[in-house]
Amino acid sequence: MRRAVFIPLIIAIAPFASAAPTTCSVALPCPACAVPLFLAVPGAALTPEQRAVANTEVGAGSVRVLADEQYRLEGEVVVNRADQWLWSERLDYNAAEGTMQSPGPMRFQNDGLLARAATATWHEEGASELTGMQFQLRDGRGNGRADNATLEADGKTRLTTAAFTSCEPTDPAWQITAGQINLDQTSGVGRARQVTLRLGDVPVLYLPYARFPIDDRRQSGLLIPTLGNSNNAGYDLIVPYYLNLAANYDATLSPRFIRDRGAMLGGEFRYLGATQRGEVDFTWLDRDDRTGNRRSAFDWTHQAQLGAHWFVDASLRDVSDQRYFEDFGESLTSVATSLLPSHAYLRGRGAWWNASFGGDRQQVTDPRLTPDVEPYRRLPRTQFELLSPNLAGPQFGLVSEWVRFQKDDALNGDRLDLYPYLSWPIESTAAFVRPQIGYRYTAYDLERIGDASPTRAVGIASLDAGLFFERAEMGRWRLDADVGAATVCVVRALRRPVGPALVRYSGTDLQLCLAVPR
Repeated sequence: MRRAVFIPLIIAIAPFASAAPTTCSVALPCPACAVPLFLAVPGAALTPEQRAVANTEVGAGSVRVLADEQYRLEGEVVVNRADQWLWSERLDYNAAEGTMQSPGPMRFQNDGLLARAATATWHEEGASELTGMQFQLRDGRGNGRADNATLEADGKTRLTTAAFTSCEPTDPAWQITAGQINLDQTSGVGRARQVTLRLGDVPVLYLPYARFPIDDRRQSGLLIPTLGNSNNAGYDLIVPYYLNLAANYDATLSPRFIRDRGAMLGGEFRYLGATQRGEVDFTWLDRDDRTGNRRSAFDWTHQAQLGAHWFVDASLRDVSDQRYFEDFGESLTSVATSLLPSHAYLRGRGAWWNASFGGDRQQVTDPRLTPDVEPYRRLPRTQFELLSPNLAGPQFGLVSEWVRFQKDDALNGDRLDLYPYLSWPIESTAAFVRPQIGYRYTAYDLERIGDASPTRAVGIASLDAGLFFERAEMGRWRLDADVGAATVCVVRALRRPVGPALVRYSGTDLQLCLAVPR
């Protein structure tokens, strides 16, 4: 045999490949992960460049010369190139015509695929054909079949009577079938005709034509649907459609049909710039068939850099009512949400200062909570902190805040809080002393009759000191004393895991503290 050949089945299933983690996690319901088609040979994945220069090795029980440049390999035929493997009971190779035929069952494996075919014919200069093909993605996210597969020499592939599912193929809870699928490796686009989404044996969606990407190049088109079921909504189907608008922004529209509540529209818009990025998510149900009310949700996250020291940080979130997450939440985390926070701030920072201006609020989203538990809205809110950059002597610091706090049917007002302080940290490798004195002043301007302007003024002194005791055989010990907090702590930095008798603290430090009564 002058040269060896290899059947590139991977291009036949490229549209279903995924870079997801190697777990059996699917968007649609599935009774179990599919049983592997066969036991794969272990090995590391290689790059296309490494695979192109690798040698091809062929093994067989026997080799017969049928004619000039015609060979027959029989008895556990194995063809291996890098991380690709092919097995068959018989291969007929015609070196003159550049063809190889496998009249019996054939198996194929690479780093992302397991495949079987009833018969296969490979042409070096023309189209290759496979019949009765089955394939399975090795990351556990899907498997499929095709009655016939034709692989053209120009990188185009045609599948007829094809199907794909992430469930056990013998009894799939869902599957997508197509009369014909055409894949173009050059353009990175696949096209399918007579596409049907089936739930069990019931067709629920039919498309006469579908277009989809088959590589990392982004393409507009339908994404994998999500199907669910709940006691208070019935069947729940989401069919997202991705829009590749530009290189730095895109969108996804997610029509959603909920049997007991109606048709809902959801969407996502993402943008990325040189100095800003963000994401907008929304859902809208004009009229809930159960409650008769409008149901909606909105979430906008935005971050932007404004020069060297200033930036914008915003996360604005809102739902139409307290039961929104309970009725429409798509995860346990969202259903368990009790308070929905929102904030928007202009923030600044420098070598010795931090500042912010904006506001925040938290919306009650748990129907078991009464509206009065909603925290105060802080709008507007201004904060400023500074610490003088003196590393070898006294340091002056300031923590300040002015805020307008408001809540329905509650006492509202303004608050000014100032805490200037002076500290003189003295530190060495054996000990440290951190004395600090300060003065805290707080003033209110309340919307009430009577004492509408209460104030508070108090002096504060604290002393934090400690010693380090260290030996190679006993680890490192530190004695801390905090006068302000009235505690004395013995801290050991552990160099080995804590024994069974001390497994009350699993961190890297073991702390024994004693509160000192004042």
